[in-house]
Amino acid sequence: MGKDLIISNLRRKRAYLAGEIEAGKRKLRRLKSEMYTFDRMLMLIDAGRAPSEIKGIQPHFRMPGFRQGEQTRLVLTVLGAADGPLLAREVIQAVADRKGITACPELAWRVRATLMRLTREGRIERVGKPRTLRWTLPR
Repeated sequence: MGKDLIISNLRRKRAYLAGEIEAGKRKLRRLKSEMYTFDRMLMLIDAGRAPSEIKGIQPHFRMPGFRQGEQTRLVLTVLGAADGPLLAREVIQAVADRKGITACPELAWRVRATLMRLTREGRIERVGKPRTLRWTLPR
């Protein structure tokens, strides 16, 4: 009985993933078709340059409810108000509390990415080892 339920759920999840892959393939074909159209227009207007030389721009998706730079400001405010270094999950929860939302996996992923970026920029410091890694403002 339990084995049948597991198999059923695994098959359903695989079916969803296969559907997403097919939708992704259709979207990729549509985007390639649109890019081909723009390439042809560019070659008609500007014959001296190859459209393939144009570098792509990565799309940026903001988390709903956050303004430009607000998440970074919240992370820095939380770390500044803390008595000592904080765990990533403590920073995530504090940001969610200050924003008045529940801590979701997307927020956790984005706050962790912000912590890593701020560390690379030298605006915050990592303290401890990987299992007990904490974050703080530089002294």
